[in-house]
Amino acid sequence: TCAHRPEREAYILYSDPISQFTSGFFVRADFQGITPVQLSEVADLSTASVGGYESLRELQDIGASPIEANDTPAAIKMLRKERFDYLYVGRETTEFIIKQLGFEGEFHFHPIKTALFYMCFSKKYRGVEKLH
Repeated sequence: TCAHRPEREAYILYSDPISQFTSGFFVRADFQGITPVQLSEVADLSTASVGGYESLRELQDIGASPIEANDTPAAIKMLRKERFDYLYVGRETTEFIIKQLGFEGEFHFHPIKTALFYMCFSKKYRGVEKLH
C-alpha cells in the first residue's frame, strides 16, 4: 500500500482506498480530562507515544514532553496504570492489541487525523491500466 501524494501522480496509478490509519488519543474510560480535537491541545498535558513512531516525533514537534514507551503493549499497560493521560498512536492497530490484552472497554479514543492508503501501480508497466 501507499499514501497518496500529488507528486506521485506522474508515475503511479492509485486504486480506490483500501485501508486507513487514524491517529489520535487513547484515554482511560473513566478519565475526565479534555477531549482534544487538535494535537496542539495536549502540548502541556501528560502524553506518551511509542519510541520510533512518527506520533512521538509529532508530540515533540509541538513542544510536548511525551513519555516514550518501548512498544504499543507497554504503552497501553502504562496508560492503564495512569503513568500518563493521553496515548497518541494509531487507532486500528492499537485497538487490536487492546483486544489481545483483554482490556476491551477500558479506553476511549479521540481521533485527530485519518490517512487513506491505496494499492499503487507503476505507470511504466504495460497493461497496468487494467489493474487500476
